[in-house]
Amino acid sequence: MERTVLIAGKEYPAGSALASAAINHNRKVVITSPFGAPENEDTIPTEEISTVAWNKSSSVSARSIVLQAENVFQKVDEGVLVFDTAWLSPNFNSMTPEICSRAIDTMITSYFYLSLELVNRFIKQGGGSIIFMLKSAPGLVDMTSSTTIHGE
Repeated sequence: MERTVLIAGKEYPAGSALASAAINHNRKVVITSPFGAPENEDTIPTEEISTVAWNKSSSVSARSIVLQAENVFQKVDEGVLVFDTAWLSPNFNSMTPEICSRAIDTMITSYFYLSLELVNRFIKQGGGSIIFMLKSAPGLVDMTSSTTIHGE
C-alpha cells in the first residue's frame, strides 16, 4: 500500500534529496517550499511529489498544508519535520526583540502548529507517524575543541 509523507522544514529544492529517498521507498511526497510550487515545475515528477507554501508563523498555514496534502493524495500517513540548525542559524545572527520573535516563530511555534495539525489528523484517521529530525551544526565550542579541525 502506498503511503503519503509530508516533509516540512527542509524546503524544496534543498530538501529534494529527502523527497527522492521517500519516493524511492514508495511514498507520495508533499514537501514545503517557501513560495509554493517551484518556478520550473518540469524539475519535479508531479504524480509523486507536490510542493506547498508554508508561512511558518501562521497556524492557518499549518492547517492548509495538511489539507492541501489530502487534496492531492487523499490522506497523509507520515510527517517528517526537519530541524536543520545550520540552515536556520544564519537568519538569526543578532538578538533584537524583533529577531528573537521571528526566531521563535520560525524555530518553535511553526513546528508546534504543524505537529498539532498532524496529530489531530492522525487521531481522526486512526493512525499515522511523525518523525522529528534534527540536523545539528557544530557550535563554536565544538569547533574550537575539535582535534579534527585543528589537526592535532
